[in-house]
Amino acid sequence: MLGLSSGYRPVKETFGRLEDIDIETGFYFISDKENRVHAQGRFIILPDMVKLQLQNYENYLYRNMKLFNNQHHHLGQLLQAIYESNVSIISYLEINDVDDVCFMANQNNDFITKRFKPYAHLPLNWYRHHIRSLKEIDHSLFSSNITEINDEVICSWMGHADQLGFDYYDVFSGLKRSEQAKLANHINGKLEEYGFEAVELME
Repeated sequence: MLGLSSGYRPVKETFGRLEDIDIETGFYFISDKENRVHAQGRFIILPDMVKLQLQNYENYLYRNMKLFNNQHHHLGQLLQAIYESNVSIISYLEINDVDDVCFMANQNNDFITKRFKPYAHLPLNWYRHHIRSLKEIDHSLFSSNITEINDEVICSWMGHADQLGFDYYDVFSGLKRSEQAKLANHINGKLEEYGFEAVELME
């Protein structure tokens, strides 16, 4: 859900940290590939379904870090580290050599590829290009028509530079943030059509 909604590239970790997202507004600061001289990352807007799921997740972390800090202090600390943005939003655990539960190191492209290879034969970045490919197919059967979205908005969502190497939303850009909100609404419609829904996480 988060991959299809953000196009995040797990170069260093999976999906950044909770502090990168304003759950109320859906603004998501993504800094997943800073290889251009002036690039500091990009802002996108998340769909409503994802905002609700992240709110449920944040509530789950808060309740359970309190619970486990009393009953299983070490596990409570791990949940607290996610809640306080000391580690990635999605963090995997392992048992180390001394039988302690800890975060797995280097949760990057290679890690994700090896983890999902037994279950899905898809390129690692399939969800990024899937959203872009929706502009190239017949949408007559879909309620959400992404072909209405400007190509430059899709490129900015993916974190690409323009033909001159600048960000699409730099100081001279003619793009409006409302276009990002429109894209988020279209992606929300796609998530619903694909059968996604927000779930409430229990203790």
